[in-house]
Formats: sequence, structure tokens, C-alpha cells
Amino acid sequence: MESGNLASNLGEERDSLVQWCHGAIGHILLLVKAYEVFYDVEYLNSAELLAHEVVWPRGLLRKGLSLCHGISRNAYAFLAVYGALNIFK
Repeated sequence: MESGNLASNLGEERDSLVQWCHGAIGHILLLVKAYEVFYDVEYLNSAELLAHEVVWPRGLLRKGLSLCHGISRNAYAFLAVYGALNIFK
């Protein structure tokens, strides 16, 4: 999508969901894991960009504390990027 987020379904035009199961949060975790496995810095750069350009500006999702639809998912994604940037470099 134009914002850098991922669509919740193939062909979806809406860009409102930034959750673990939809959009950038899950993609960040996938990219960090790909970096840890393949040591290709492009994966880490993409994860950092999504965290900075998509997740951070949209703020916390205040639907609770769950990993999928809550505040914890932001923290988990940011910690994953932070850990990869500081541990693996």
C-alpha cells in the first residue's frame, strides 16, 4: 500500500488496520526473523522503516492488552526491531 502498511486481504484497498494479524505489525516480526535467519540487512531496514513510518505515527491501538489487537503488539514489534538493531549489528 502507499502508506507502507499491508492490506488485511488480497485486493483490499482500505489501509486502516495496523495489527498483528493485519498489516505492518506482523510484517515487522516476519522481517526481523528473516534478518536473523538470512543476515540480509535489507530485511532489517524494511522492519525499521515499517516501525518508524507506519506503526509509530498511528499510535497505540487501544482495544486492550492483547498481542493481536492491543497495546502489547506495538511494544513487541518495537522491541523486536530494537533487539535486532542492537544485538545483531
